[in-house]
Amino acid sequence: MLVPGVRPSSGVNNLVTDQISTVAYSINGMRANANEFLLDGAPNTAPAQNQPVFNANPDMVQEFKVETNSFSAEYGRASGGVFNVVTRGGTNQLHFSAYEFFRNDKLNANDWFANRSGTQRAPFRFNQFGGTIGGPVVIPKVYNGRNKTFFFANTEIVKFVQVSSSPAPCPIRANLLAISAKPAWATAAPSPFTTPPPSPASTALRFPAISSRAIGLTR
Repeated sequence: MLVPGVRPSSGVNNLVTDQISTVAYSINGMRANANEFLLDGAPNTAPAQNQPVFNANPDMVQEFKVETNSFSAEYGRASGGVFNVVTRGGTNQLHFSAYEFFRNDKLNANDWFANRSGTQRAPFRFNQFGGTIGGPVVIPKVYNGRNKTFFFANTEIVKFVQVSSSPAPCPIRANLLAISAKPAWATAAPSPFTTPPPSPASTALRFPAISSRAIGLTR
């Protein structure tokens, strides 16, 4: 969103468990699914709705760049933009990090409608935690990878529990009786628009004998 011409579309949110809506960004007026995602130079785009296959968390990202049209010839397969992400690597020193994004219903206010109806807060648990570790590959007395071979690992786990509450009035006995009672239209007089026309045999009974002979219904 810091790049000119980039704006979130209507379905975007920051819920990491929802791949499609987390990448709903329109670039230069194009559709939100008209973008290409690259991870370390390799395609990272799912063919379903052009969402990224792998979402890299910030702690594993070395740098990223958003290319907007028109970009150079090395990029393509996108009419909107290209999200290019480069991951971090290990160094000669061992480094690690750990984090957690914690959300809980005990820290949230109750919903206005639920509060008005006297309903308690719905259960909500959101734990997004992980960590990174990187350094040289060193096997004592076997191999020293400093300045040559490095490793870097990253993991992220999301635990998400949410219950949506929709307060609604409970039907009373009078409502239930009204529902089970015979509807008014079932006892109403037949309508000329919904009642099928009578058969010729029954029509003959409605007319006097003279009129019936005149129109040929009886002999």
